[in-house]
Amino acid sequence: PGPKEPTPGQRARLRALRRAYRAMIACLDEQIGLVLDQLEAAGLAERTAVAFLSDHGEMLGDRFAIQKSVPWRDSVHVPLALRVPGAPAGLVCESPVEHSDLAATLLD
Repeated sequence: PGPKEPTPGQRARLRALRRAYRAMIACLDEQIGLVLDQLEAAGLAERTAVAFLSDHGEMLGDRFAIQKSVPWRDSVHVPLALRVPGAPAGLVCESPVEHSDLAATLLD
């Protein structure tokens, strides 16, 4: 048997969880923008690599799971964004990234 349908209370809790998560992401976006603006104002933007990453993904109620409670794609798909001077903007790479290799790769 598959998972049971969530109750109305559980649905309301998931909506609130997702709303809070979106608000947190919007706040992070704004703060990262402020950091990038300050690098630009200080004349350091063209000499500074910026990396944003997380230690895990987030289920957000998908398949009735929250946080990183299961090893499914939503939980293990870790966000990573890089801004590297001289690199083209907007590129997307779907290859796995290993955190332990990140510092050495950026320094190289």
